[in-house]
Amino acid sequence: MTLNQFFAVCSAVNARFKTRLILPPPGLFEQSLLQTAAPDGYRPALIRHYFPEALALYRQLNARKTECGLVPAPLPDPAPDANPAIAGAFRDWLMVRQLENKLKGLKEELEQVQAQLQHTRHTAEECSNNSLGKSVENHS
Repeated sequence: MTLNQFFAVCSAVNARFKTRLILPPPGLFEQSLLQTAAPDGYRPALIRHYFPEALALYRQLNARKTECGLVPAPLPDPAPDANPAIAGAFRDWLMVRQLENKLKGLKEELEQVQAQLQHTRHTAEECSNNSLGKSVENHS
């Protein structure tokens, strides 16, 4: 759903139910991170295979959307050769493993930066203490 479609839905809900939904402020979330379509159709195949009742509900909601004068959101067609048990599971598994590896690398990098920060603080404290000690000796 695009932002314009979202605003249209909010306006339709406000008009239909005489409510005053407040639209979220711009910049509340990073729009480039919002993914609304599966690029290759394996997720729709998984949904059709494992959750047929969700698909029926989706179609009912789309029909109501049409009644309100809004354009229904089409369900992406699954890839013709998509085996939902294999294709989707392994793609998701691969993505999770890649993200876990990235997270591990980021944690290691964070530990290194924290250790470096601790070392820098310790060195700064030593320098500060040495400077204070010398200045006290000079004034005595």
